[in-house]
Amino acid sequence: QLLRPDSGLRPSQVKQMLGRHRIRGAIRIRSVDMSNKIEKLCQACVDGNLRRVMNFIGGSIFTQKLDIDIQSNNFDGMFGGMTPLMCASKYGQIEVVKFLLKKGANVNAIQKRGNNTALIYALANNHLIVANLLIEANADATHISNNSKTAISIAEEKGYFEILNSIKQKSNIETKQSFNKIKNILIESKKWGTNNKFPLGKEPTAESAPYTMY
Repeated sequence: QLLRPDSGLRPSQVKQMLGRHRIRGAIRIRSVDMSNKIEKLCQACVDGNLRRVMNFIGGSIFTQKLDIDIQSNNFDGMFGGMTPLMCASKYGQIEVVKFLLKKGANVNAIQKRGNNTALIYALANNHLIVANLLIEANADATHISNNSKTAISIAEEKGYFEILNSIKQKSNIETKQSFNKIKNILIESKKWGTNNKFPLGKEPTAESAPYTMY
């Protein structure tokens, strides 16, 4: 339509507008292409395809280098808001997790959709070796997800007492401070004490944390 004689536009104006359309189109294509690459990286993490993950993170003549903490913006897919480390942790891919941590992945990155962390994913899906790797990398076990779960509460719920001991030994936050931080947030959200099962049938105290952290 821009090229029609009756458009009323000078040739220079038509050329300028066509240039803008091409730029916008190129940006859209580049955005879609980047989204596809992120999805492929996440899928490689899920599959435990270390060589492919290394190619995406390090870059190669065939693949563009991607940020190690990049998050998927495709919330219609299975990786929405997740980082590569979260994907690998959720599916228990030990070697991929080791590689990503060695390369400096943010162990405490937060998922955009559910406010989860790699440690929460690992424990929720029973990947204890991965969980220990994350704890050794100083993962925050007190972070609270959108469904009011922490790594500590999940570990206690599942009876992972060795994990709880690892958290207690490694945590940079004093046990009492961690406990009070979680308790206060849950009290404010009116979820403290709802459908909880406490050891010995009693409500937790700061002194008994982290073993009673709900």
